[in-house]
Amino acid sequence: MKEKKTLQVVLLSILCFILTVLLGTGVLVTVSARRTLQERVLTAAVEKLPLEEIGFEGSSAAQFILDEFIADERVSVENVQRVMQEGTFSAFAAELMDQYNHYLTDGGEFPELNAEQFVKLIEENGALILEETGLEFLEPDKQLLRENLEAPLKAWNGLMRESLHKGISGFSARATVSLWLPITFGVLLLAVLVWMIVFYVRGGFSAGTALKVYSIALFIPCAAMLCGLFATDLVAGADIPFIKDSMILLYDTLLPVAGIASLICVLLFITGIACGVISARKQAVLTETGEYSGSYDADYDDTYANAAPEREELPEEEPAEPEIKRQYCRNCGQPLVNPDAKFCYKCGNVQEHVNPVE
Repeated sequence: MKEKKTLQVVLLSILCFILTVLLGTGVLVTVSARRTLQERVLTAAVEKLPLEEIGFEGSSAAQFILDEFIADERVSVENVQRVMQEGTFSAFAAELMDQYNHYLTDGGEFPELNAEQFVKLIEENGALILEETGLEFLEPDKQLLRENLEAPLKAWNGLMRESLHKGISGFSARATVSLWLPITFGVLLLAVLVWMIVFYVRGGFSAGTALKVYSIALFIPCAAMLCGLFATDLVAGADIPFIKDSMILLYDTLLPVAGIASLICVLLFITGIACGVISARKQAVLTETGEYSGSYDADYDDTYANAAPEREELPEEEPAEPEIKRQYCRNCGQPLVNPDAKFCYKCGNVQEHVNPVE
């Protein structure tokens, strides 16, 4: 029976170990994602993004813009690159990212791009474009830009709606950066811990053992996150300004999350060791005094809980001595009519309260 109970504890431990790893990963991912948006990490990264170097349909963005939107041989790809570098295009992209961040964290209306936003963007950079290319952004050019952007903007807005707004994908994206999801994961983690302590103690093990197993399982996603951040730190050392700046922002934002979670795991493990030491000392003291020996055995309770209590044997009572009957009169000595008669029929004297005459 002891082996059976130990096997049950082992199987439940494996189940709780897996649940703890999964739930711990969920907490780290959701907290990290929300913190990343709140700290504007993605917005800052997009703001530093060299848009002119981004690949687009097999060529750079600058080359694509030159081929699709500028029909003038006097303009080179270098001119377009300088316009994109010195203009407000990266700030425009960062502002768009901020709108998506705001929608995911706070809700509201889903942001969509339209051609008028790009017309306004070109107008803001009109002086720079004229200086670099010698081209003016006239009304026919604006109308042509509106027509050319209609299809790609429709496709972009549809893609972002499917990813962030509609269906399972949209729900998952919003839930990942929500506040209620990490709270739910945290409550479930606490429930798993309580469950582990209960069945460990019932199985004859200490609560300290449950805490140590739980802390090890919880530390696995923390260790994976720390390793990823250290690898990110190595990448940040590369001599690529955009990647370096973005990785540093990500590292500084997520390291506190992984560090605090790891510290909690260490504290739980130390608490488990302390509980184990206290339990061992208590058992040793009880064993020495004879009050307790061994661990709690639930099988004993199961076997004897319903057993009938033993009947207490009472000492046998000694038979009382037979009472002596009065047979003769106390005065005249004549036999009485009946034993213990109250009057003598011979002399008429009262016989009560008188020792019998044998």
